Amino acid sequence: MRTVERFGQAALVVVGLLVVAGVVILVILAGDPIAVLTQPWGQFLTLKLAVVALLLGLAGLNKLRLTPALAQTGNAGPLRASIRWEVAAFLVILLVTATFTSTVAPEHVG
Repeated sequence: MRTVERFGQAALVVVGLLVVAGVVILVILAGDPIAVLTQPWGQFLTLKLAVVALLLGLAGLNKLRLTPALAQTGNAGPLRASIRWEVAAFLVILLVTATFTSTVAPEHVG
């Protein structure tokens, strides 16, 4: 149980840093994040961000509901299923990223 708690704390810091890095890179590449939506790579990026939001939602569910439930009941089934969905979302993120980084390139906006 202690391992799950430590992983959750470390993941919170890492995810926060990744989100900040993503915003900084978007601003550097695009200049105007709203104008990005008119470009094909911006549309791929929007799809990726939607899946990342889903992944973060699952992570929040795990941390706030399913991990405490595991501690109370000892039943790992719901947490295990949620982690499988997280892995699937992560794979979709990789697929979308690989697709848009190899097929379309950002153009400087503004």
